[in-house]
Amino acid sequence: MLRILAVAALLLAGAAVPRTLPVLGQAIPDKPPLDLNDPAIVKEGEELYGQACRYCHGKEGQGGRGPTLRGRGFDYRYVFDRITNGYPPMPAFNRLYTPEQVWKKKIAFVQSVNITRPEVRGF
Repeated sequence: MLRILAVAALLLAGAAVPRTLPVLGQAIPDKPPLDLNDPAIVKEGEELYGQACRYCHGKEGQGGRGPTLRGRGFDYRYVFDRITNGYPPMPAFNRLYTPEQVWKKKIAFVQSVNITRPEVRGF
């Protein structure tokens, strides 16, 4: 009985702790650490996106083998978590990209696609 109470106490204590990710033990921040609207960051994110994401999600996030990313209104914390930890069949990228690259790679670029940049309106 004492063991059950100890486990329950640990579970309840863990519920109050912010979720941390396996990327250098970082918690998902309340606000992005980069300006997601900075054109230079979006451009760098587009280049990083092209290295691994476009094969499944399309060149501009329009979808393909993977789901579309355009117009989905994703919260940046959700996107950071999915890229970092993966979600089957999508692999985790926590060993391939640094947290800063994750912010640029998908979050800045995907957010820009969600806004519907003029050059991708035709999709």
